[in-house]
Amino acid sequence: MSCQTYVEILELKEKLLGFAEVEAEKEMMKQILKRMKDTQNSEEETMPVVMVPTVDVLDSVTIQLNNEVGRVPSNLGVR
Repeated sequence: MSCQTYVEILELKEKLLGFAEVEAEKEMMKQILKRMKDTQNSEEETMPVVMVPTVDVLDSVTIQLNNEVGRVPSNLGVR
């Protein structure tokens, strides 16, 4: 075997090892992402639902509050 052939074999071997390392890292990242997605999905499934009660405000109360405090912002949706 010539020196040049031996050098070419060593270069190809290094490239192949580099490729194998990249593939191993890709596989590891896929597993990490899958675990993260599974964890996120399980957290979403167990997340409690919080119910916030709503209160209807009578017009007379709103008028009285407007007189005492000032104008009520229109985005409150008060009746």
